[in-house]
Amino acid sequence: MKPVFRFYCFLLCCCFCVFADAAQYKVVERSAKHAPEWVGQAMPGYLIFSAESATLDMAQQICMENIKNEIVNAIAANITATTTSFSEQTGTNGEFVLTEGFRSDLKTIAARLPFVSGITIANVEESYWEKRYDSKQKKYSYIVFLKYPFSRMERNRLIAEFQQYDAEKYKALTGIKMQADNLTNVDDIARYLSDIEPLITYFFDETRKAEAESLQKSLRQIYKNIAVVPLSNELGKYSYALMYNGRKLSASRLPLARSEYASDISVVPQSDTTYVVIYNYDGCLPEDENTVDLVFNFGGYTNRHKFNFDMAASLLDVLPQGQVVFTVYGQEQGMVADSVMVSFDLRAKYDTKFSIKSLVISTSEFPQVEFPTCNDMADLGKGLHHIRLTASQVDYKQNAKKALTDGYMKIENQKNGEVQTISIRLPYRINRY
Repeated sequence: MKPVFRFYCFLLCCCFCVFADAAQYKVVERSAKHAPEWVGQAMPGYLIFSAESATLDMAQQICMENIKNEIVNAIAANITATTTSFSEQTGTNGEFVLTEGFRSDLKTIAARLPFVSGITIANVEESYWEKRYDSKQKKYSYIVFLKYPFSRMERNRLIAEFQQYDAEKYKALTGIKMQADNLTNVDDIARYLSDIEPLITYFFDETRKAEAESLQKSLRQIYKNIAVVPLSNELGKYSYALMYNGRKLSASRLPLARSEYASDISVVPQSDTTYVVIYNYDGCLPEDENTVDLVFNFGGYTNRHKFNFDMAASLLDVLPQGQVVFTVYGQEQGMVADSVMVSFDLRAKYDTKFSIKSLVISTSEFPQVEFPTCNDMADLGKGLHHIRLTASQVDYKQNAKKALTDGYMKIENQKNGEVQTISIRLPYRINRY
């Protein structure tokens, strides 16, 4: 049995009961001298409803709400509507008044479907009302009858419009899901959440509503799962990217940067998906913790990321130690050695890579010897290094003796290109071959 026909049968039964019990009512006022012929009838192309309440206005509202519910149910069969009455007591200056009212719920749909807004009292073709007195209950009430035009042609037109409107809503949901699966910008999450909210409110069936709510939850979860991935960490410059689901994300909102060690911190975009933290490390000591905190706010969720900067990574602390050993090969009349090899230990305190660019040493036997460097003297790092360099055709004086060497070497910091000069004042001995 179709909903509209079933309703007409129900309406006839109600009207029969109303008139059957009319003996207990007394009509004290009416809108017309006689009730119209359509009252209590089922007429093709019309919806005829009645409603009774304590006031004329409320009875009319309930009657219109019933008409609206009937049209909505005829257009979208899955939408259910409920109407409930209530009583409430209000107090003013010690006096309490009991009032009656009603609430109608079209399962969150009535105010959101385009055709519903067109169902108004202005479209009522005819109306009739009576004021009655109930001798048993000893109270007055109003009953309202409304004749509302609703043809089969109008019904079919509204069904077609609704189906198109409803399909567009679900298409919007699947579109949001597709875009979220290919997310590239953190800012888009807020837009997706804003777009999905009215869809959750709209969907009247539990399946689509649950699907929309699940997508909403997943979108909010993205905020929590965005990872801050380091790309490089150079002293004074730290770069990172935001990652989710294997993709880099861009974001217009930059993090708040804090540090008890670094100063003048700024965060700037390096590219669409890469960001760099620039800071001043003057006054920072290698033994300090030397950290910078980045505080991100994604959709109300706080994400903290901390990185360290290693002051020792660019510091160079190199110290010659032990004894310098000269090995002399060949002599000409005691004045020139064919070659002289010098060896000594060199200890570097930090991991910073360095190279020896030049070495000059003087003793009483060797007025001044410049030892050429070689590839073995590059890429030196933290720890103890045994240095061996050889010079050819070196001026040499036998039996002269001083306690310590005079000399220096120049080393280059491979991290920043700086060149330092280090003094070599060590005891020495000479081996002759």
